[in-house]
Amino acid sequence: MGTQWACMAKQLMNLEVFVGSIRRSAEVLKPYGLDLTDIETNGGTIESSSRNVISVFDSVAAVQIALVDVLNVIGITPDGKSGYSAGEEGFALGWIEKYRKKKN
Repeated sequence: MGTQWACMAKQLMNLEVFVGSIRRSAEVLKPYGLDLTDIETNGGTIESSSRNVISVFDSVAAVQIALVDVLNVIGITPDGKSGYSAGEEGFALGWIEKYRKKKN
């Protein structure tokens, strides 16, 4: 997880879709003591928790999911995706959520 930095999503928080997705992820992570919104906008505890790979991974994955949400809103929908990193997990989670919404 060497590609993240404090406040990496701060400018993206100006996009309604992005901030909505981050807030949904933040609600899911809140019971585990991770303040995702603070990390993404202010740097929060990401510097002090950079040794805590779970916090870093959760933050990066939430950004990936939010980016998938933004791409979907602007009409960019890939035919498929393959890989081995957190980006692929974000992609998969974004599509799983989209599929669940369609089923209900």
